[in-house]
Amino acid sequence: MPEVSGTSLARVNRILIDEAVRLGADRDALLHDSGLDEGMLADPDRRLSARWTTDLWMAIVRALPDGDAGVRMGASQALRDYGLVGYAMLHSRTLEDAFGRLCRYSGIVQELMQLEIASGPDSLDLSFARRPMLEALEQPAEYGASRMVAVARELTGVEIVPVEV
Repeated sequence: MPEVSGTSLARVNRILIDEAVRLGADRDALLHDSGLDEGMLADPDRRLSARWTTDLWMAIVRALPDGDAGVRMGASQALRDYGLVGYAMLHSRTLEDAFGRLCRYSGIVQELMQLEIASGPDSLDLSFARRPMLEALEQPAEYGASRMVAVARELTGVEIVPVEV
């Protein structure tokens, strides 16, 4: 496996595990297959090597091979579950400001995806680039896309529908 650099908060891994379990995965098997343990996840603000998150995604893909697991996982968490960055987004004046904060501070939560925002006269375009170790997996990208739609809906109270994914 190629060298994995960067970190993510333990809360990210815990959220991913909880969501995968909600969809039918076995928690103990996910922990075992990813090399994580409950002690590593106890402090939500603990920094973990991105290798753990990458290994967890691979365990999730094996446990939930149906193609829509990433989409369903990303659509269900509350923004406040993401700690300081989530709260900063919740207290933003506009949706564009909220996503701007996410782009600026996403490295606090995770360093596996780089987020960018571009606004047009009638649109807000979000894009993210995955680290090479996640390129082969569709679920993390689908998770990210559905997470962004869910965040937009949570912040606006409107059933926003993406024009393009």
